[in-house]
Amino acid sequence: MQFTKSISISSGKGGVGKSTLISNIAQYLSLKGKRVLLFDGDVGMGNLHILFGAHTDKSILNVIKEDYSIEEILTPVMPGVDLIPGGSGLVDINNLNPYERRNLLDAIDHLAQKYDYLLVDTAPGIAEHVLYLNAAVDQTIIVITSDPSSFADAYALIKILSLYHKVKKFSIVCNFTKDTTEGLLLFKRFSEVVHRFLNVGIDYLGSVPFENALRKNGLHRRLIMKERLSSSVIDSIQDISVRIIDERTEIKHSKGLQLLWSQVVGLA
Repeated sequence: MQFTKSISISSGKGGVGKSTLISNIAQYLSLKGKRVLLFDGDVGMGNLHILFGAHTDKSILNVIKEDYSIEEILTPVMPGVDLIPGGSGLVDINNLNPYERRNLLDAIDHLAQKYDYLLVDTAPGIAEHVLYLNAAVDQTIIVITSDPSSFADAYALIKILSLYHKVKKFSIVCNFTKDTTEGLLLFKRFSEVVHRFLNVGIDYLGSVPFENALRKNGLHRRLIMKERLSSSVIDSIQDISVRIIDERTEIKHSKGLQLLWSQVVGLA
C-alpha cells in the first residue's frame, strides 16, 4: 500500500522565501513523476496559488464553513501538482465547531492514496494551528536566513515543537545566502545554539543563494525553474529536492492523511 509522505515547510518569521521554496520543490517533484498535493496552511491569508499564476475563487474555507466538496476547491496548478488553497479572510482554525472539523477531516481523508507527497506551507510563527501542522507531518523543514530575528524565531519554533509537541527531528534550509559556504556556516551556528539548549536532531538540507538578477526581474517570488535559467538558485533547489526524495523518513501515519488532519483539527 502506498502512503503519502507529508512534509511541512515553516519559519519563525515571514519574509524568508518559504512559499517560493515550497512551490519550486513541488515543481521539481512533479518533473520527476511524483504526484504532489500542496496545502496552503496559512488559512485565511493564503496566496500560494499566485506563485503558480493560478486563479481560484474557492478555498479550504468553503469546505470548512459550507458544503463544498474537496474536489470543488482542489486547484490543479501544473501537471502533477494540485493545490488546496488557504483562502483569504480572517479565520481561526482552532475555533472550528465539531461539525466544521468533521467536514474538513472527511473532505481530505480520501485523498490519502492519490499523492506521493503532501507539502504543507504553514503560516510563519508559533500559532497553535502552525504547531499542530508541524507536529503531524513526517518531516518538518525550517527555513532560516542570516537575519537575527529569523534565527531567533526559528529557534523558538523548534523549542516549542520539541518541548510541547514531541517533534525531535528537523531539517534546515538556509535561504538568501551569499553562497554555499555562507549557508553552511549559518547552519553550523544555528546547530550549535540548538544543540546547546535542546535535545533534538537537526540536519542540513541545503542553502539557496540570493541572486540580484533574479530579484531585479521579480523571479524570487515565482516558479524560478519554470524560467529555464542557468542559475545557482535553481541548482540549489534541485539539490534540496533530491535530498527530500532520497530522505528515508519514516512515515508516521499508517492511516495516511486522515490521522494528520484529525490532529490538525483536534479530533485525535
